Amino acid sequence: MEYKDTLMWKEISEMPEVLGKIRTTNEGVMRSLVSAIKNSKATNFVAAARGTSDNALTYFKYILEIMSNYTVGLSAPSVITLYKGKINYSNSIVIGCSQSGYAKDVLEVIEKANLQGAITIAVTNDPESPMATSAKYHLYCNAGEEKSVTATKTFNAQLYLLSWLACELTDDKDSLMFLRHIDKEMALAMP
Repeated sequence: MEYKDTLMWKEISEMPEVLGKIRTTNEGVMRSLVSAIKNSKATNFVAAARGTSDNALTYFKYILEIMSNYTVGLSAPSVITLYKGKINYSNSIVIGCSQSGYAKDVLEVIEKANLQGAITIAVTNDPESPMATSAKYHLYCNAGEEKSVTATKTFNAQLYLLSWLACELTDDKDSLMFLRHIDKEMALAMP
């Protein structure tokens, strides 16, 4: 079997299309989200996820802290779910990331932050998921179903959305222009 005949390759080949439609799908939400963040007094993000989504948020932590004066702390959801911690998210921007949007521990972080008046964001591949509907802002991966390896398309979509958010918050015009055309660059690089 040739690699181009595999389900994995088929899904990798969908990446230019996935990244191309993310922008139009999320343009309005991104504009509202960035405005809300910039008009708030919050200067720190609390990031909650697990698995590959946690890796996407670690990437976000690095790029945002390098590019701006925002800080990003990685949450330990069990502090709330298991130990009933008294965390105060009221002056934070809380971002939960999950491909499915059904990560119960991450959802609890978002729900607690909502009760405290924080700006909450969910990054998921399911607009009807509990995380997507609970957060004040939902960034939709719109990657379609993944049959080969979960997170082939959604992980890249998460990285794109988080990069886009960081670039919008820092007004990085060059990087925003690059992101606007990355789908075309990827298509050219595909054999």
